[in-house]
Amino acid sequence: MADVLNFSLNVNDVSNLNFDLHRSNGNWTALLDELQHHHIHVIPHLLMDNNRRNVADFTQPFATLGLWTVKKLFPRSRQLQHDFFGNFLYIYGFFCSQGSAPRSFLTSIKIMVLWTSLLAYVLIQSYGATLVSHITAVTSWEAPFNNLEGLLQSQYSLAVVSGSNIHSELKKLKGDVYEAVWKNAVKMVNSDQQAFHEVCYGRVASFVTSEMNSANNYCKMISVSHLYFSSWSSSGLVKDFPCKHLIDITILRLRESGILNILMIRHPSHFWKQEEKRDHPSSKFEGSVQLLQVAPILSLYAFGIMLALFVLLLERATATRISDCSHNSEGKEVQPSQSVDHTA
Repeated sequence: MADVLNFSLNVNDVSNLNFDLHRSNGNWTALLDELQHHHIHVIPHLLMDNNRRNVADFTQPFATLGLWTVKKLFPRSRQLQHDFFGNFLYIYGFFCSQGSAPRSFLTSIKIMVLWTSLLAYVLIQSYGATLVSHITAVTSWEAPFNNLEGLLQSQYSLAVVSGSNIHSELKKLKGDVYEAVWKNAVKMVNSDQQAFHEVCYGRVASFVTSEMNSANNYCKMISVSHLYFSSWSSSGLVKDFPCKHLIDITILRLRESGILNILMIRHPSHFWKQEEKRDHPSSKFEGSVQLLQVAPILSLYAFGIMLALFVLLLERATATRISDCSHNSEGKEVQPSQSVDHTA
């Protein structure tokens, strides 16, 4: 910018980096004092404020300052409410059959709770094992070729965007391999999006840059060969553009700080940015859960229910028999006695 606008640039090392305070007489302290008295002309990082606009002009904002407020976790005065820990223990005790003391001693209830708990434990362990296996599963895939010679011997073709740099280079390269690839293996496409689609959903390879590979949302692409083409990507300008040097310096600064790479990944160009994300068929889980796979778990639960029902019927039959015996014994005890008259 200094070269284009023809001015000299001097960097001043200011030792006083305290906060700027607005005095009653209209003067400022620290950096704004230096700016107010024209000792410096630019402050790289300055928060926008209405009072500071009297002594400084601001460029376009490049950062924001967020203010956050935190409410006290445990205020002194709070309304009366139910204790969460007490509610949790109450519900947990209900599930553990602690809420009904007489019923908890029945053998059938104990068996039912036992088998229900066992089923829940089996389901949790099965789910945990399946989840860990899916998380730790690593699917490796190796391409059937690693160079253009192997590409010619495989069933793969090479997707080339019509009118691109790769198109012109392959067309004019000399050599048996390049000429054979151009005649037998090239599949012309109209855009980079179509090239990504062909690579992800068919037996197709393509030459792409690392930036485009990072920005694509179709599927994960891997490198299968060494570097065949090396080139730079830049923006086109009008010939003898007066601000070209300023743009070059800005891009250089962005590249050195790493901001340019982050911007290209977060905001890819429209010609390779995909509007809707699609899942590659290889990333989908193939297969379904069969009924025979969960039959042992269901049979375990059904066996527990039938066992509890059987024990319940035995308990009721035993209780009925005991009740009948007790009624019979009580009837015999209250039966009136008859006297026998031996006189004639």
